Amino acid sequence: MCELDIPLSIHASANWTTSRVTDLGHPRHFDAVACDFPQLKLLLSHAGYPWVLEACLLAWKHPNLYLELAAHRPKYFIVPGTGWEPLLQYGQTTIQDKILYGTGTFLLGQRPAELLQEFDALPLRPPVREKPLWGNAAKLLNLGNN
Repeated sequence: MCELDIPLSIHASANWTTSRVTDLGHPRHFDAVACDFPQLKLLLSHAGYPWVLEACLLAWKHPNLYLELAAHRPKYFIVPGTGWEPLLQYGQTTIQDKILYGTGTFLLGQRPAELLQEFDALPLRPPVREKPLWGNAAKLLNLGNN
């Protein structure tokens, strides 16, 4: 993957299967991978939820580690006590270039337009707003002018 410069997206979140332990998705497991393969572009799917703080710290630590936000409703990112507080704090400062938003509409049963309305309602600073929607993905995928 490093030689091809292709990002690798890996499930990094709690899972709901009863045949596997939840810890398999904990972001801490990606710290060693990012250390051993610093050129590998890693996307932690679902931003490591419910271990969002740990995921944010790893994105801050490792230049090629990113957080992806699909399969979560944006309206819950601002609800106190849900665990998303670090994402909103660091996502507008130290890791603002490391977050990608994908609707995950097929998992959530919501139309993309509804999910984007929820995203637009988030208290994000204007210069940061477009980064998770398209800017960060364009840079990560080397899509030219971004």
